[in-house]
Amino acid sequence: MDALEPTDNCSELTLPVAMARKVDSSKFVEYWVPARLSRVQLEMYCYTLLSNSPALQSHPKTDSVGALRSILVSLRKCCDHPYLVDEMLQASLTKGDPVSDIVDIGVRASGKLLLLDKMLQEIKEKRQRVLILSQFCDGAGYQMGDILDDFVRQSFGFESFERVKHGFCLPNKEGAMSMFNDTTKGRFIFLIDSRACVPSIKLSSVDVIIIYCSDWNPTNDLRVLRKISIESQSECVPIFRLYSSCTVEEKALILAKHDRTFDGSVQNITPILSHSLLSWGASFLFSRLEGLENDAYLSKDSDAEKLFMDKVLSEYLPKLSTEDDPSTKTSNAAISQVHLSGPFYSRDTVVVGDS
Repeated sequence: MDALEPTDNCSELTLPVAMARKVDSSKFVEYWVPARLSRVQLEMYCYTLLSNSPALQSHPKTDSVGALRSILVSLRKCCDHPYLVDEMLQASLTKGDPVSDIVDIGVRASGKLLLLDKMLQEIKEKRQRVLILSQFCDGAGYQMGDILDDFVRQSFGFESFERVKHGFCLPNKEGAMSMFNDTTKGRFIFLIDSRACVPSIKLSSVDVIIIYCSDWNPTNDLRVLRKISIESQSECVPIFRLYSSCTVEEKALILAKHDRTFDGSVQNITPILSHSLLSWGASFLFSRLEGLENDAYLSKDSDAEKLFMDKVLSEYLPKLSTEDDPSTKTSNAAISQVHLSGPFYSRDTVVVGDS
């Protein structure tokens, strides 16, 4: 069997209880997990599109000054967390609030981070251990890994996790791995950014992998993860890829399942492809934002947000169980199990924006 080909039933395969394996092993099952934009993200996302309308109305085959690529970068950051776009936003959102509320405000500012918080609570309760991958972005300023570091430290304690980031010296990497791999130390979260995934990273007793933010080409994340060795006692190790529905992030996944991938660099995204990414879900998001100005709709949107989160979590929980059968399909599911056929995702994968 090709290492990248999917398997519908992990229980059909027999391997030692614990072994080092690469992420292209058929013992790993990938799921795409949607999150709704928070109101802060929704306002920022729509404002970014509106304020750049001249560039968006330009000829679909030209992007002479790279304006479209700049918009794409801003929107992807917004999907991860609005603090990545505006570093002063935290101060304005938390002004006058007690210090104890700052973490919660930051979590609720991002739909994906709120979802991650609830996912990690379940992982902790089940005494499982998780690897969380984030992207390393060139340039100064906040990295998503920094926000995740702060979030995990404040929400679960500084002894709950280890982190390896790009630029760490070897002794720091070895120290972080040693602390995580020693299960008596209580570390159940391992944070790593894409640039830090190298063959010297060897992790033991990993039950779950979460890709918090994807590469523009999602298969690149799997290539990055293949560089490291992961040992697990679980028969199937789920990979949960988080994405913001009805956004450029979702459209990138749709393109991937239609074999329209690129090398992952935003510099190589053509103007035509940029317009396709930027237009996806825009009308729905603007309609939702307009509705939030109505108090009655605001309450309805809040209820819909809670129902959606509850639905996602209800589908997520069984997938944490070693007894879950990944071949079992649920109608109208929010979470999609995906398969790789060679280097490509299967086209029958459904995302929220498809419905």
